[in-house]
Amino acid sequence: MVDQISDVVEFGIPGGQGDRGRDNTLKIGTVTTGVAGSAASASVSGTNPLQTLNLTIPRGDKGDPGLKGDPGSVNNHTHPATDIVSGKIALAQLPTGTTTSTVALGSHAHAVADVTGLEARLQAAEAPAHGLMRMRANQARPSIPHATMTLISTLSMAEDGISRGMGVSGTGILIPKDGIYQIRGSVSFSPNGTGYRICQITKNSTTDSNQLSYSPTLAASAVAPNTVETSNIARLVAGDILRLMCWQNSGAALSLSATPVGTAANTASQIYLEAIYLGPPVDKLP
Repeated sequence: MVDQISDVVEFGIPGGQGDRGRDNTLKIGTVTTGVAGSAASASVSGTNPLQTLNLTIPRGDKGDPGLKGDPGSVNNHTHPATDIVSGKIALAQLPTGTTTSTVALGSHAHAVADVTGLEARLQAAEAPAHGLMRMRANQARPSIPHATMTLISTLSMAEDGISRGMGVSGTGILIPKDGIYQIRGSVSFSPNGTGYRICQITKNSTTDSNQLSYSPTLAASAVAPNTVETSNIARLVAGDILRLMCWQNSGAALSLSATPVGTAANTASQIYLEAIYLGPPVDKLP
């Protein structure tokens, strides 16, 4: 018989199974690159069932240089002098896969005549990057007939004419290359108060045709030289020739202004034709 109970054991009745908890959705939030040598860290924000995991991962130390690679192959090719045409090697002479090319040039002697004017020829070959030509009438001022469009035949590179990269064709400017040009012309008539004065620039014509630029009509003055000017932007091709023409209707032949070029009185008495290269044609721009 037990006379003392030292432990009491309680027995419960098992409960029923609880409800299923909500599934948690864990998404990656920010992933930050930490300073090299720092500790990595992770944090979870939000409450079940939507929580976000944010990570901080230290930047790794700079690695050692890699091993040197094997040399690549080079396909060299030597050209005989016969492959060269006008200073260039035709593409047909280059084998497929050629990466470098050596041109074999023979040596030969030049006569003095071969290099005479070489600098001028080189400038002409390179120009015009910003080509310019201005032709002025010389001291012989022609007489312009009444009511007749007349070519100014005394234009030349005399006096203060300027030539940078363009040529002269008779009394006109020879265009050296295709491009866009600014063209300008000016004619000064002797003072006479009757009628009107006009000038124009023509292309490839010595008659009243194919005008590129036409001046406003100027009412004549008997006080000072009657100066008419014209300018325009024109697309020209190599070989085009620009010429300057003028017209007056004073009732008789009228001479151009005889004021010498370069004098103070000549500021309003200019007879010139000018072309300035501005750039390549629009359809040839990169």
